[in-house]
Amino acid sequence: MRRLFVAWTVLVSTLILACALMGQDFKFESNQIKERQKAEMKALQLKHKFTKESMKGQPISKATRTQMENEMKREEKALRLKHENELETLKDRVRVIKEAQTG
Repeated sequence: MRRLFVAWTVLVSTLILACALMGQDFKFESNQIKERQKAEMKALQLKHKFTKESMKGQPISKATRTQMENEMKREEKALRLKHENELETLKDRVRVIKEAQTG
């Protein structure tokens, strides 16, 4: 599943980059980024769901369980931050291009 996720992310990133180089509309690129981000978040949530299900019924200590839950929270927070940075980068590029066009 991880390989599929990585391959899909690379494919989508390549397509987004190709569209950006071809001078496509930034709204289209923004929508593509948001769709990819939704897919990434759903994949992470699914991974967390399976991790939680695998922990059920297992003789895992409370400390280990808490450590795993905290790690899942950190992963989700890191992904959200990455998504915010991607959108900010896109907005910055749009601003630079608009400023270059106006003068």
